Amino acid sequence: MPTIDTSIPMPATSDPRRRLKGEHIKYPAPGRPNILLDPDLMTRPLDQDRGIPDMPVYEIADRICAELLKGTGPIVICMPGTAGGGYQTSMLATSREMIKLAGGHSLSFASLPYPNMPIDIAKRFLGMGRKDEDCVLFQVLTRLKKYAGDRPIYVTGESLGAWYIADVLRKHPDLAAVVTRVALFAKPDFVKEVPSEVIGSAHRGARMMRATGAPNAVSATGIVEFRHTDDIVANLFDRLGIDVLKSEFSAIGRWISSGHYTYPPHHYEVHGADAARWLYLGERPKVTERPSDR
Repeated sequence: MPTIDTSIPMPATSDPRRRLKGEHIKYPAPGRPNILLDPDLMTRPLDQDRGIPDMPVYEIADRICAELLKGTGPIVICMPGTAGGGYQTSMLATSREMIKLAGGHSLSFASLPYPNMPIDIAKRFLGMGRKDEDCVLFQVLTRLKKYAGDRPIYVTGESLGAWYIADVLRKHPDLAAVVTRVALFAKPDFVKEVPSEVIGSAHRGARMMRATGAPNAVSATGIVEFRHTDDIVANLFDRLGIDVLKSEFSAIGRWISSGHYTYPPHHYEVHGADAARWLYLGERPKVTERPSDR
């Protein structure tokens, strides 16, 4: 595998749009929680999942990739849901299970910060969101495409994070080609699908995937989507049936009575083991759509 010289510091005043020269990914790891997952994946606060104040998206991507490229094994990119909630549920459960499956072999995880508050959902739905070039996922994948060599790249996201992933991979098949496998949780139903055949078509990481011993690790590519049939987010808008409406009204009733809003159908940590086996081993789960365990 080619190595990257990390001895050249990035000029502090360099133009952030002058990308993808070697000196542009030499930052040390950022000293902020929730950008890179700890190896033991202990729970972290959520208050900084939304981004880093006063730091351009290009610099965030540079810093994240500089740390990811220190590793030697597969790379796992996580995009949590609104307000970072997915980091505590499906993202964390999937990442923990992947570490178990790796059995001590190297894995590099990143949880990407991005604007993920309710106002950002409204802006994205109305077409007022940022351009792809201003999306940290786009910038991270662009760098990994050039510098990650033959390391497999696995991508997973929940809710708003799944929406971002689907949009970026659908509009940029060159980036989708270098992503080995994708696991999405609660992608809104109105978001257009990614053509599954473009995922992994660059066939990166065959040697590392073969080392897992799983029969489908190399040949299995594409996307697996987990959807609860009673989750209002995952069923917007064509699948809004009675089960979906009942679950939402129940949540509103609990909110009125207790002052605390909880919505169990939108929690997907129960699927963490299946998602991990799909991403790491290429084992497609038998069940991806079902009612939640509310």
